[in-house]
Amino acid sequence: DIFRFMDIQNTIGADDNKRKFVIVFDDLERCGIACKKDLLGAINNFIENRQIKVIIIADEEKISETDYDEYKEKLISRTLCMGADYESIIENIVLNYKEVSNGYQSFLVENTSLLKSVFFESGTFNIRTLKSILADFERVYTAWKESDVATDYMECALYTFGAEVYLSKVPKKDEESSEKQNFAFFT
Repeated sequence: DIFRFMDIQNTIGADDNKRKFVIVFDDLERCGIACKKDLLGAINNFIENRQIKVIIIADEEKISETDYDEYKEKLISRTLCMGADYESIIENIVLNYKEVSNGYQSFLVENTSLLKSVFFESGTFNIRTLKSILADFERVYTAWKESDVATDYMECALYTFGAEVYLSKVPKKDEESSEKQNFAFFT
């Protein structure tokens, strides 16, 4: 019974340390409960019957249930739309990157626009993947610098490496959509 899955009170602590309790549901769109309607019913129980404040974090564009809009209207009192300044985030990640290989952070700074390109062209807006690209490519950078191979095309390798990593993270629906994604990156 989803209405009893958590037996909680609307306060936490005691005496001078007593505080109101707040529940935060993060990534509602990825919730494993088959019917979001049931979860929203449980949230409604927390709000109306237990006077508990609830914050729901969700990418509403990814919630496909048709009943969601109706329940949202009755349940949610305020909606805040949040966006990220990805250009600034990428610049900050690059400027604060803790290199292992001497010169790698400078290489990233010089190629920030390339990193932004591969990030935005991916269409995923996934910062974790970008961070993993930077960390993983550092090994390539180190091996390349230690070899006798000219580094003229290292920027191209970084772009291609990033594009391939992003492509590997995209769920493939069919071969045709996969080919279109490859073409979008490399034009």
